[in-house]
Amino acid sequence: MKKKLAFVMALTIIVLGSCKKSETPIANVFQILPLKIGYNWHYRTTINDTIVLNHDNLVEKDTTIGSNENWFILTYDQNTRMICKDRGDGLWFFITNPTFPQGVESLYYRYPSTENYRYQTVDGVVVTVASISTKVTVSAGTFYCYRYNTTYPSGEVYSEYFSPGVGMILLEKYDASTGSNNITERTELVSYSFN
Repeated sequence: MKKKLAFVMALTIIVLGSCKKSETPIANVFQILPLKIGYNWHYRTTINDTIVLNHDNLVEKDTTIGSNENWFILTYDQNTRMICKDRGDGLWFFITNPTFPQGVESLYYRYPSTENYRYQTVDGVVVTVASISTKVTVSAGTFYCYRYNTTYPSGEVYSEYFSPGVGMILLEKYDASTGSNNITERTELVSYSFN
């Protein structure tokens, strides 16, 4: 009996060890967006199939908010700064605007989650977790992603694809004015570095 159990365990280890990472949907990764000072992502945006822009996101530094809670400052092209944090239930943002001059915390990207889970952020963005295992291929490679469908109070509609442990892979903006599914803007991950 012991020999049989040892054989089954050895066979299991061999089979599991032979699986390629790209064949396995999302594993037990604990952050939808890994946050550590120095992590950066390079993106390319195509607008209406003609205009091409390049962007860089960088975890610039950390900061303390509230009762000594550590948050991270994520810069977008060195101009826009977002304050964010992973709390184990997804990616949170610290929002300051005229409605919330003192700032307010809001969960934007729930992770882990279940498909079709729907919620609203404190600033009125409606988010639906459309998929928890969509295979997406971009310049940086092929990734299994969570797909978040987001509708902003302004009427802008997006599909945002995040691969846990890597971050945002793809963002598609739709033409909401015509009620169509035409993609007017596409931002894809070109490369990333976790140094």
